[in-house]
Amino acid sequence: MPIAYCLKPSPHCPNQLFLCYTTARTIQFVANDGSLNSTTATTTLNIALPPTVQFSAVSYTSAEDVGTSSAIALTRTGNTTSTSTVQVSLTGGTATGGGTDYTSSSFPLTVTFNAGETSKTVDIPINDDNIDEPGADETVTFSVASLTNATIGSQNTTTLNIFAAGETSKAITVNLSDDSLDEINETFTVNLTNASNASIADAQGEGRITDNDGEPSLSINDVTVNENAGTLIFAVSLDAASAQDITVDYASADGTATAGNDYTSTTGSLTFSAGETRQEITVNLTEDSVDETDETFTINLTNATNATISDAEGLGTIMDNDVAVRPSPSPSPSPSPSLVTPPSSPNPQVPASPPSNSPVSLSCPPYNSPVVFPALNLTEITREGTSFADILFGNNQNETF
Repeated sequence: MPIAYCLKPSPHCPNQLFLCYTTARTIQFVANDGSLNSTTATTTLNIALPPTVQFSAVSYTSAEDVGTSSAIALTRTGNTTSTSTVQVSLTGGTATGGGTDYTSSSFPLTVTFNAGETSKTVDIPINDDNIDEPGADETVTFSVASLTNATIGSQNTTTLNIFAAGETSKAITVNLSDDSLDEINETFTVNLTNASNASIADAQGEGRITDNDGEPSLSINDVTVNENAGTLIFAVSLDAASAQDITVDYASADGTATAGNDYTSTTGSLTFSAGETRQEITVNLTEDSVDETDETFTINLTNATNATISDAEGLGTIMDNDVAVRPSPSPSPSPSPSLVTPPSSPNPQVPASPPSNSPVSLSCPPYNSPVVFPALNLTEITREGTSFADILFGNNQNETF
């Protein structure tokens, strides 16, 4: 235990010092003349703080017909080798003094602890009247203060409860706090002590609080991400916090997306510690270069403990990020001309020259028909204003000249 010491000039002897202290402790003093072979003198001083006095309990009980109640007790701890005195005072209560419910003439009351004594009782005369006083017990409250050689402890007040003679039962009321947490049924105890004019056969009563809050509900959200996001994260939420741990299983299922190709299948279990309301499920995605429609899969919740499931299916949508590649169209082939064989000529190498006023026809065959070039000397086929190219590369129609 920490202790603080200080040396101060004595108010009575200016050439001397006295020791001040804050905590009981044994102090050893060592003195010498400072030389190497000097003789050392040692003495020990035992310092003790005043003892602590307080009431032994928060409250006490006495029957109305007890006469003088000796239920209230004071205790003294610490150094009890000397005498201590304290003062007990009346501070209030529902009972009336002056001889109506009790006699108060002896208060404030001085209580003396002789050397070695560790407990004392406080006596107070109780008046047994003939008045019917239904309802709560009457009470008298007390406080204690130090007079000499005593430090007052934390239990420096107490209450005496006075109940009517002839009563066989009394009620103890405990106030409860209603919360919104789903929790197990809870218990507490009320313990009886310090009976006066009676013995205690059963000192402990158990109070059981039955929870009236329904189980919270679990749900999972729907998520949409781009195919190149890498992961898709679902949130699983409770609509209210719980005082109990909650677990739920989950598993993925294919839709238009398939495990192994579009995402990595996953299963597992989530645990919500007391007070938690959110957990996450992460699904890894597989990016490809295939142009395709948006694809979906689901995460399904099952087997919840200490909770219900209001939305068991989370829909994951993977949006495609690939651009469609469209092939360029092949150019259409140009039609090949074909020539119509003119009338036979005496010279097979030289075509017959038609009359100047007779038309000559050339025809281009339909697309993909074989090209036919008759044995004509095309240089001889002329007409004013018409060239060979006009004839050969026409528009698939008859040319006349």
